[in-house]
Amino acid sequence: MILIFGLGNIGDNYKNTYHNIGFKTVDAFLKANNLEISKRKYQGDFLETNFNGEKVIFVKPTTFMNNSGDCVLNFMKKFKATVDDILVIYDDYDLLVGEVRFRKDGSAGTHNGMRDIVKKLNSENFKRLRIGINNGKKIPILDYVLSKIKEDESFDKVFEKTNEFLIDYIKKSGKVENTSFKI
Repeated sequence: MILIFGLGNIGDNYKNTYHNIGFKTVDAFLKANNLEISKRKYQGDFLETNFNGEKVIFVKPTTFMNNSGDCVLNFMKKFKATVDDILVIYDDYDLLVGEVRFRKDGSAGTHNGMRDIVKKLNSENFKRLRIGINNGKKIPILDYVLSKIKEDESFDKVFEKTNEFLIDYIKKSGKVENTSFKI
């Protein structure tokens, strides 16, 4: 079983912000594979499905970013999952737009949603897919992540690559090596 969490904030005022890249990455994968989230429970919107012979649960927390750990814990308890079963996808201000990094573990860095997950799980030993959102402009981080994605910025090519990565990740039951790619 694999639990894939795409982080973001719920509500129209957060729609299409950089901080919702985790949501958008999950949505892009589901759309490309003719799937959609159909349930709301355990503090998350989710889809439980079989994909390439693997039970996969795609989750978008409804807790708001800074409390993402509550949703992650709820799903782990409900589905009797371990930290090895989870993948967290989130925006990363420390990476430029077009940069993506997968790591098997690591610190939360400057990301409050990740800090909450690390705190609630009492562990940094879970997999994460970091999606670069920094376009090189010097704006305070909080203002930037909550700002709307510019009309001339497209993450379509990033999502094509993350879709390929997620297919490989699921096929290999999450047993992939640290990797980076740049669009």
